[in-house]
Amino acid sequence: MASEGQLNALLSSLVYVAGLPASRAVVALERTSAGVWQVCGSGMSSESGEAAVNILGDPASAVYAVALDEWGSAWAPALSVSAGDTIRPTDFDGFLFRVTSAGVLPDIEPVWWTTATEGPQPLGSAMVEAVRYYQPIAHGPLILSYEEKDPYWANVVSLLHFDVAGTSSTPDETGRVWAFTGNAQLDTAQSKFGGASSFFGGASDSLATPHSGDLNFGSGDFTLELQFRSAERLQSGTRQMALLAKWGDSTQSIKFSFLIDYYNGALRFVASRDGSSTSPILVSAPYVIDAGVWMHLAVVRRAGTLMFFIDGKLSASASVAVIGTSTSPMIVGNKSDGNGTSFFSGHIDELRITKGVARYTDNFIPPAEPFLNL
Repeated sequence: MASEGQLNALLSSLVYVAGLPASRAVVALERTSAGVWQVCGSGMSSESGEAAVNILGDPASAVYAVALDEWGSAWAPALSVSAGDTIRPTDFDGFLFRVTSAGVLPDIEPVWWTTATEGPQPLGSAMVEAVRYYQPIAHGPLILSYEEKDPYWANVVSLLHFDVAGTSSTPDETGRVWAFTGNAQLDTAQSKFGGASSFFGGASDSLATPHSGDLNFGSGDFTLELQFRSAERLQSGTRQMALLAKWGDSTQSIKFSFLIDYYNGALRFVASRDGSSTSPILVSAPYVIDAGVWMHLAVVRRAGTLMFFIDGKLSASASVAVIGTSTSPMIVGNKSDGNGTSFFSGHIDELRITKGVARYTDNFIPPAEPFLNL
């Protein structure tokens, strides 16, 4: 997750070596207002010398750009080398040696030459040529135009703001199609952001999108998050309340991937290991939900560890290697197993599903504005 105060910018640059365009690594460094140096972007220029480097940094920082020349691998006896490799002599004096034909270097380090000797020369069974090494030169501080962007937008597979009313559906910023059933609808009576949210008020109310492969998570990282406001107080002994699920239908209720719900005094993440009900995974965080209070909920997996966050606080965790797959729809506000007591009563806003990225790994401040669309 990007740090507070960090925004996106684009650094366009041209790289020249010895007066000619060149392909080189370009690294952007920022010196923060606290005097800390850190990398804020990197990229590679093309053969024409052009580079477009995405910057994620603090607009108050001073940013410098550096083009790095190849430093090469240190000389080693009998080293196997491939075409394109670069060798650095033990006593470096400004010249590197680029391999033009693969082979094995000799046992004894040679007397190295300079670029005054033109063309590839034999070195063991390889052929190498001398090339000049150019020290990096930094340019800056640079003037950049920053804008707010989601650094993980390419990983977002669903984003619902619930702000634009439709007759039977709600827009998804990724283009995915969701449809309301029952009396579920967009409602302007309550919202966390944007002036509207989705309303669910009965056993037949839900919002669903058809199955697609990017809604199964397997062994990868992911982040599921939403804002919700229950219409009723929920505590130990109260009924089940499903918020988000990829569950089986009424004829195959044991075929499921996961469920985020409230049950018997706890918010839970229930997941399948193999797409069935065999040895389900359960991560549970005891909690009393008050009526009429907006809450942020996030379920995150990073490198096999699943974390459950309630209002930004890490409330439960467990080791979860694999989550079973399901071809069932993804459903908001209910399950699809015919259980009439699992419906959610209340409002849901700002639902985002990010695949391949663990956005939160420690306690955080819940979002104070709508999620970004790009």
